[in-house]
Amino acid sequence: MKGQGVFITLVILMVVSSIALIWSIVLIERLHLITQASEAVKALYAADSALDCKLYQVYIDANEICPPSLTNDTKSEIQETSSNGETILQATGWTTKTQIYRSLETKF
Repeated sequence: MKGQGVFITLVILMVVSSIALIWSIVLIERLHLITQASEAVKALYAADSALDCKLYQVYIDANEICPPSLTNDTKSEIQETSSNGETILQATGWTTKTQIYRSLETKF
């Protein structure tokens, strides 16, 4: 009888441990996705800031320095090209932590 009790206890312990392991793997994957999403938003806003800065420089104050300096572990750059009489601005923002890139483009 004692041996059966120990065996049943071990089987239950293995099942509970397996369920806990599966849930922890699922939660770690979800946390990774959440982190990537928040970093992608940071990169998008870095690109948006660079684009806004350049438009401010073009229309309001030519002395404005672009792209702006950012303090949330992101960087940005802006490229200006001309084609068929249109000026195209392409701003790219990225996170220094995860290297997620987002880009915005406008024509004027």
